[in-house]
Amino acid sequence: PCPVNVSIAIWPWGSYLGDKAETEGCRLIVSNWQRNSHQTVPPLAKATGASVAARVEIGEVLDVITQQSGAADLLVLGARGTSPLRDAILGTTAERLLGKCSRPMLIVKRRPARRYERVLVALDFSRASENALRATLRLVPQAMLIAVHAYDVPFEGKLRLAGVDQDVIERYRYRAAEKAIADIRALSE
Repeated sequence: PCPVNVSIAIWPWGSYLGDKAETEGCRLIVSNWQRNSHQTVPPLAKATGASVAARVEIGEVLDVITQQSGAADLLVLGARGTSPLRDAILGTTAERLLGKCSRPMLIVKRRPARRYERVLVALDFSRASENALRATLRLVPQAMLIAVHAYDVPFEGKLRLAGVDQDVIERYRYRAAEKAIADIRALSE
């Protein structure tokens, strides 16, 4: 059985509203988490044999998640939070963590309907996309992997506006495609 540790990040109210308010805020948030998670966590724990432990962390959400992710190989989180207005203004927690967290991240939009059989990996031949490909191969080694490299010729529209001959643009596009094919072949070796 694998232990599952749940950290509940709470903004440090104590410095603004006093320790009593912080204690009461912690109690309310933990109570809310317990109430909302009772339909999900126990069945998952039973099905997987995992044990679940929750603890409260005082601090800003991104800081707490970033700190806790230091002990993890992979950070998994939902694509959207519970506050659409805040997400629209500040960005989702997942979006904000992308720039802050150095760990590999898996963003989940919805519950999987079945085992992943076909997985698409977008490649731009950067170190990050190479890492994404390696992580995918480790996470779902049984899946059929579909690697996609989409390429736009930089400034193609501006080249046309500047009157560059279409044949020159096509040669530029062809060289870019040849390089992408060579990079894909190199990745598969």
